[in-house]
Amino acid sequence: MRFKRFSAMLLALAMCMGVFSTTVFAYSDESAITTTTEKAETVETVPDKTEDKTSEELPYTVTVNEDGTVVFSFNGKEWIYDTEESEDNCARMAVEELMEYLENGNIRNSVNFPACDMGVKKTVCRISVLHKNVPNMIGQITGALASGEINISDMTNKSKDKYAYTLMDLDHSPSEDVIEKLKKIDGVLRVRVI
Repeated sequence: MRFKRFSAMLLALAMCMGVFSTTVFAYSDESAITTTTEKAETVETVPDKTEDKTSEELPYTVTVNEDGTVVFSFNGKEWIYDTEESEDNCARMAVEELMEYLENGNIRNSVNFPACDMGVKKTVCRISVLHKNVPNMIGQITGALASGEINISDMTNKSKDKYAYTLMDLDHSPSEDVIEKLKKIDGVLRVRVI
């Protein structure tokens, strides 16, 4: 029970740090007020009046009940999170996103790579190309496919900082020579035939 309660508190604090973009950390900041009751632990944030803020911070409370549920109160509204249900949902989402990548090449919720979604693969072949985000990369990729007389029926390219990800639906499966041409393009990091 202690572990569940501790993990629920960590989850609550992590969510507060990200969701509410506050600079207050409840257990190390003196401006936080902590009260404990028999049934729940409540952490209330109080904005520091001495700091020069660009935007006004509103106080919120986080309550972790002994059964592991987390209750956020902010601006008069409450959100309730059950940590077991949240863990199940996160695990389910991770599996679904991994399967979507393996089966269709789609990327969702990645930290380092751009979100790129072409839906379910409906053609003979789909190719994904992970490459550096540099000029003329798309021209080189499509040129390599054109040299093998392969038509691109649908294509999307998304970038995030230094990297880009290109998905292409093809009318025909490319030969090994065409795949090798794609891999040899300077700046191409990975080519995958789906």
